[in-house]
Amino acid sequence: MLPAVVLAALAAEAGLIVSQVGNGATFGHIRWTWLAIAGAAEVVSVLSLGALYRPLLRAGGVVVTPGRGLALGSAASAITASVPAGTAIASGYLFKQFRRAGGSAGLAGWAVAIAGTLSLVGFSAVIAAGATIGSSDPLDAAWQVGGIGVALALVFIGGSTVLIRRPAALRRVLAPAFRHFPGPKANRTAREARLTAAIDQLTAIRPSAGVLVTAFCFAVLTWASDLVVFLLSLRAVGIAGVALSSAVLAYAAGLATVSISVVPGGIGTVEAGMLIALTNAGATGSMATAGVVIYRVLAYVLVAAAGWMVFAALRRRDGRRADVRNVPRGTFADATSRN
Repeated sequence: MLPAVVLAALAAEAGLIVSQVGNGATFGHIRWTWLAIAGAAEVVSVLSLGALYRPLLRAGGVVVTPGRGLALGSAASAITASVPAGTAIASGYLFKQFRRAGGSAGLAGWAVAIAGTLSLVGFSAVIAAGATIGSSDPLDAAWQVGGIGVALALVFIGGSTVLIRRPAALRRVLAPAFRHFPGPKANRTAREARLTAAIDQLTAIRPSAGVLVTAFCFAVLTWASDLVVFLLSLRAVGIAGVALSSAVLAYAAGLATVSISVVPGGIGTVEAGMLIALTNAGATGSMATAGVVIYRVLAYVLVAAAGWMVFAALRRRDGRRADVRNVPRGTFADATSRN
């Protein structure tokens, strides 16, 4: 049901884009080789996203198999792409899954926060690197595109890493929040117990430099592969006259609108941002429309459809495990012993 809704939504947005452009999209001479490579690049992007979580959880002593990591990455991508406020809901989903995998609340929350921050840093780094190509002042271009976001994210990661190694400092930071935690104000003992438990959980995490670097590399690979999908989608419809740096900025302009859009996956706003940037860079409206629609089909529709299938499979498997755990003691054993 949900994949069908996603497909219908993308079909509607494609029709809207074509009508706005006026000339119609040019799909008559698609280069299928480029399209096949683009599809492979999107697979790499999803695989990298799934792998991003594993080293972070391992820093807290929780081992997640590659298959499980891929499944979680696929499901989270589907939620992000096709549900309003998808990023926040996907974060909540991942938190629950990390807890189900055996992680404490502190580890699950830390892993979600750091993964999201590393993803932001990876996106900024990829866009900054692409924007510097052909620039007369690469350092200035890189700073303008992603420098501030990267700097703030690194401060957050560095600060959180330092704090979880210093229980006293961590207590000073968390204590004000726990004083306002919902519940009876008179129950100070319970609040203190929750605060102590949170500190114990966070200080048990041991993120080495290698863990953070590995996770960051997967974040960069996730966005770099997705950018390759966009560039190859343009190439597949014959757009070759747009400078690489301009195409990268068109990609960034489209995806930057997701954070301010209330529509699932930024439907309409992403395409509008990409189209405006591409046409300003010299691409014809019809070819730009075709390239953007192909990119969204590969990176949005197919990923969301596959992700919801994985999501459903995970729910069924987790449901079966819950049923097994809830079987009264002795029921199965007694039944088998009588046979």
